[in-house]
Amino acid sequence: MIRRALSRCTYGVTPKLIATVEKKGWKNWIDEQLGLKADDTACDRRIKAIEYALTFSEKGKEKEKTFSLFQYYSTQAEIWRKLKEHKEPPRWLIDAGAVETTIVTWTKAIHSEHQIMELLVEFWHNHFNVSVQSEDYISASFPIYDREVIRKHALGNFRQFTEAVAKSPAMLLYLDNAFSKASGAYLPGGSASSNLARVFDGFPKAASIQNIGNYQLTEGIIAPTLIKSMYSGDPLMGNAALQTIETIEYLQSNLSNDQRKELERGLPGYPKDWSSRELSRSLQTVAQLIKMEAGVKMINVDYGGWDTHERQANVFPSLVEGLSQSISAFYNDIEDKKDKVTVLVMSEFGRRLRANKSGGTDHGHGNFMMAIGGNVNGGKMYGDWPGLHPKALDKRVDLDVTTDYRNVLSNILKKSMQFSDLNMVFPGFNGYNDMGFIK
Repeated sequence: MIRRALSRCTYGVTPKLIATVEKKGWKNWIDEQLGLKADDTACDRRIKAIEYALTFSEKGKEKEKTFSLFQYYSTQAEIWRKLKEHKEPPRWLIDAGAVETTIVTWTKAIHSEHQIMELLVEFWHNHFNVSVQSEDYISASFPIYDREVIRKHALGNFRQFTEAVAKSPAMLLYLDNAFSKASGAYLPGGSASSNLARVFDGFPKAASIQNIGNYQLTEGIIAPTLIKSMYSGDPLMGNAALQTIETIEYLQSNLSNDQRKELERGLPGYPKDWSSRELSRSLQTVAQLIKMEAGVKMINVDYGGWDTHERQANVFPSLVEGLSQSISAFYNDIEDKKDKVTVLVMSEFGRRLRANKSGGTDHGHGNFMMAIGGNVNGGKMYGDWPGLHPKALDKRVDLDVTTDYRNVLSNILKKSMQFSDLNMVFPGFNGYNDMGFIK
């Protein structure tokens, strides 16, 4: 039993390891592993003594150079300084970070006493993967991603872990994909709200814009010059600052006076009552961006107020009405572009089938999604309806889930956006099938 269990949580079962676990007891050994209490100094000494050879091409000639670990323990600033010392950083310097991280990873997998930790490091690298082949700086700074993001949070708080992943330079560069580099795409993604949706973390050209007319610098022509000079050469924030200035200048130069006035007074057909005013304003912004042909690929719009734990009957009808009227107005507004636009309405979860004692409904499970667009085969429901019999409900209380939301989104990505690398968006998801709701 112990051998079988160890084979699932270590990189190899040895007689010595079995004897150690039998002596300490399974629970104590697991606690020691999760607390990183085992003495790992022998493995650390082995790593610090590592030497390796790199073969690379320089000025058309094959060369080989022997190194000790000079990059793995460097700070972000030290790695950046080493790269900046060269007008064109040599290949060996760019490759060293990824090569050294690989060597350290394999050494720890074989020799470390912290076997569960090493398995989790591999697990999280696979799930939050950054391709060292996609960007030279990712390769050079890969030790930082390994040490300060993956290893630092592998056994910690998951929210802090995902935030660290989202903010890491390696992940930000990796996510700077074809969408954000497309020629002429000044705003390939973003949010029509005050905050940028987390899904756009890593898109250098993404922005949060509530009102295009107000999306500008208030200090006139001097502000862009000051900002450009402040952030010029900054390896982390420079590109983002310069891209923001470029986006502002592009949008303001392409926004006509008539469009500004329309945004100020509100276009006809869009609802103006309190319950849907924010959604209405956001959709008007999205419509203007689409009509300006600013290169929009994906844009997020939030519409809050649906967490109806109490007095649901008082607020739900106005929410539904506001949603319906706002989307209808938006769809009419983009009449000549609708064949290129797909709107997907979705929420994080459904509501309970039964009301609570406060006249509301608590968080449920199953939910529905709505798709609208010129390329949508509308007017029908897709997926399996499980029914409302208690035996068909999730835990006998909630509508059951029969359709994976990832498959719905994958249908739009693949058929509407011609984006085929679904594993990049949903790692490990193998459930794609053509649902038929996209033409």
